Amino acid sequence: DGFWLIAEGSGKVHGINASGPAARNATLEHYRQHAVDGEIPARGPQAVLTVPGAIDGWRIAHERFGKLPWEALFDAAIDYAAEGVPVSRSLKDWLVQDVPVLTRFPATAAIFLPGGSVPAEGQRLAQPALARSLREIAQKGARAGFYEGGVGARMCEDIAAQGSPLRDDDLAAFTAQWVEPIRGSYRGHEALQLPPNTQGFTALQILQLIEGFDVAAWGDGSADYYHHMAEAVKLAFADREEWLTDPDFVDIPVQRLIASDYADARRRLIDPQRAQDIAQVPAGIAYPDAHERRAPDGDTCYFCVADRDGMVVSLIQSIYHDFGWPMA
Repeated sequence: DGFWLIAEGSGKVHGINASGPAARNATLEHYRQHAVDGEIPARGPQAVLTVPGAIDGWRIAHERFGKLPWEALFDAAIDYAAEGVPVSRSLKDWLVQDVPVLTRFPATAAIFLPGGSVPAEGQRLAQPALARSLREIAQKGARAGFYEGGVGARMCEDIAAQGSPLRDDDLAAFTAQWVEPIRGSYRGHEALQLPPNTQGFTALQILQLIEGFDVAAWGDGSADYYHHMAEAVKLAFADREEWLTDPDFVDIPVQRLIASDYADARRRLIDPQRAQDIAQVPAGIAYPDAHERRAPDGDTCYFCVADRDGMVVSLIQSIYHDFGWPMA
């Protein structure tokens, strides 16, 4: 998936939500039938495999702001995939950690564990099949090359044969969306984030919670600094776990959650001398129906770039889990 904030040199800011929905066939009954120990699997064909949205995000960003031909955007990525890149220390560490996961999927293991073992740091790792997929999308475009045939159709055919509810018509029905950013503030500066279904309101909450403290007095890297930051994150995460869902189905009180007086009230829960158990931190506004709270985990990737004309792009592009599903 992809989540974009694009700031033009003029100061105008645009948002792109390129996160795909769950499959139409991903019903409650489907997951009741395929649950493992009462849980939806986190990996593999029975996981909640959503429509891959990033590629259509590339499309609409390129249509509005692109200067290079679409096909040229893929040249470097195709070369790196075909010829390979040196395995970094970070990638090797992730591979070592995920050997039990990768070996469950032979096609994926063949790529990332060549010869059945973790490649050495600095060893070249090539992905020729990825190069072919990127070349097809470059030549045919995002829609014909992925969402309405091509790579996407073949992917859906393969995972459907393994039991996934995701189908090619799910991909064809999806388009990335331009969205209006939500706005907060921090010490006189405007802060912008994407609205739900992203967790952008959480970042705005954290800023407004911290704004009520004398951050400079703590000292960078001090125990007080990290304690208050962590406690602010816990409060914001409690609201995130309570309310972050699909806004097409739930009326999420976003403006209330990012209001300054709401932050003032929540800030009183931060004890400068005691750390709260994140599982016990209450949401400030209760969701009307009972549901289970779980401790957050995971990570993702982010990059920010600027050009000579003053355009700045802030982008999260993520496959959620390390190595994604991870089916190849």
